[in-house]
Amino acid sequence: GKLSAGIAHEIRNPLSSIRGLAQFVYNSFSKTDERKEDLNTIIQEVDRLNKLVVQVLDFAKLQKPNLTRFSLNDLIGKITELFKLEIKDKQVKFSLELSPDISKVKADEDQVRQILMNVIINAIQAISNKGEIKIKTEKTLLKGEPAIKLMIEDSGIGIPEKDFTQIFDPFFSTKDKGSGLGLSIVYKLIEAHQGEIKVESKEGEGTKFIIFLPQKGGK
Repeated sequence: GKLSAGIAHEIRNPLSSIRGLAQFVYNSFSKTDERKEDLNTIIQEVDRLNKLVVQVLDFAKLQKPNLTRFSLNDLIGKITELFKLEIKDKQVKFSLELSPDISKVKADEDQVRQILMNVIINAIQAISNKGEIKIKTEKTLLKGEPAIKLMIEDSGIGIPEKDFTQIFDPFFSTKDKGSGLGLSIVYKLIEAHQGEIKVESKEGEGTKFIIFLPQKGGK
C-alpha cells in the first residue's frame, strides 16, 4: 500500500507539469492550427493517467469505515440524479425500485457512495448506446442478521464467464482503457463493512451486481 501510494505521488507531479505545458502551448496556437488536435490528445491522455493515479491512491489508502446512520435509498436517489446529466446523450435510463421498508443503514456514507458510483460507472460503460440500469433495494438477512440487499443491473454487453473469478482483482479489466481498480475498491469496501458482493452476467444480455450490507455496520 505505502509503495503504491509513493509511486503514485511521484508520477502525479510530472504529469501536472506535462499537462500544464501542453495546455499552455494549446492555448498559444490559433483555432485553425492542426497541431491543436495532437495537443488535445496529449491533454486527454494525461487526464486519463491522473485518474488512474487517483484510483491507485484510493486503493492504497482505504480507511476503516466511519459508521453513521443514513438512508441508502436517499443516497441512491441523489447519485442517480447526478448521473442523469452525464448519460443523457447515451440514451441510458435508470429504473429504481427502492423498498420503503428499509430503515437507515449503519455504514460509512462516503464509502457506500464510492461503492455505488463505481458499480454504476461500470454499468454505464457496459452499455454501448441505449439501455437501462435497474437499481433495487430490499430487506434481507446476512448470516442470520438484518441486512439490505442492493441490486444494480444493466442491459449491457455482459461479462464472459471465464472472467468471473478475476473481475475483483486489482488491475484486471475487460475494457481497453479501464484501470481495473474500480471493482477492486468496491470489493474491499464491502469487505470492510462485513458485507458480500456477487455477480451474475451473460454475454450480450447484461450484468447484475448483488450487494449485501449488514444494517448493524462493519468492522
